Amino acid sequence: MADQILNYVNDDRIYILGDFDETISQYVVPEFVKIIDKKKGLKNPSIDIYINSRGGYEKELMGMQMLCDMARKEGITINTYVLGYAYSCGSLLAVYGDKRYMYKNASNLMHLGECDKSARTPLQLERINKHLNEFFESTIQTYIKHTKMSEEEIRKQLSDDRYYLNADECLKYGLCDEIIGDDYGKESNNS
Repeated sequence: MADQILNYVNDDRIYILGDFDETISQYVVPEFVKIIDKKKGLKNPSIDIYINSRGGYEKELMGMQMLCDMARKEGITINTYVLGYAYSCGSLLAVYGDKRYMYKNASNLMHLGECDKSARTPLQLERINKHLNEFFESTIQTYIKHTKMSEEEIRKQLSDDRYYLNADECLKYGLCDEIIGDDYGKESNNS
């Protein structure tokens, strides 16, 4: 089981069930491009992305977001589904969908990210800090654009860099559009 690839594409559905790592570039990105080519020009096309991830590398996230933008340019709707957890990069991909779904027991972690880069010279340190500040600001702007939260609220919540939300909170703050799960939202038939 240790050799199983957790990030893959099957039947035109994209699964990010592991970390945002090189398996996304290797297995998901080429297939995502093929799906876009296959679906462009169709009537009401959509692509489903299923997420259950603790996060990972920002470059892998940025590649996925770029492909979502590419698909949108071709008139393709992006649907995201949070199965269990969408942490860090998973959160940023989940909110990036046009239609965003979350299972009732799922959770989301909004945070700015982590950096394990090391600098050996003052110039390297300056460049790394510039890059990190730009990435952190981009993260904040993504949440501003794709949620109902104000910039002030987002900056406040991200100030401690660990803001966990359950599905109900995600719905309230606009990180998802609908909660999926047993009996969730069903009206009683005992009228």
